[in-house]
Amino acid sequence: MQPSQLLDLVKTATGLETDYKVMKKYSFSSAGVSAWRTNRAFPKNDVLIRFAEILDVNAGLLMLYGLTWREKNEKAKAELNALINAIANANFDDSFIEKAEGKAVDMEKISYGNIKYSVVNHTLSGMW
Repeated sequence: MQPSQLLDLVKTATGLETDYKVMKKYSFSSAGVSAWRTNRAFPKNDVLIRFAEILDVNAGLLMLYGLTWREKNEKAKAELNALINAIANANFDDSFIEKAEGKAVDMEKISYGNIKYSVVNHTLSGMW
């Protein structure tokens, strides 16, 4: 995803017709919005968090797009794109997040099939 595409998504979601209106409504700098429009820079993570709220998507996904956009190594970029594609094809419902308290569930409880997350050494184990 290019920064200009993300900006267009935000404009559509908010009903704002111009980049200038997005800039004014969210107090972004004109230089920042201009850089996004011309694909010279990807928004920083604090902006991506705001965009995620506007678009009602997970901020981590937008951050992955940013990381991929900034990556220079083609192999690393391909791996990040593969991860984004895997996420796009997954069926997440955010049920692992306790919305009432705003806290993440104990990571030891998260597993998928034979894959388990180890909170002790932060590794995934099992069969892929």
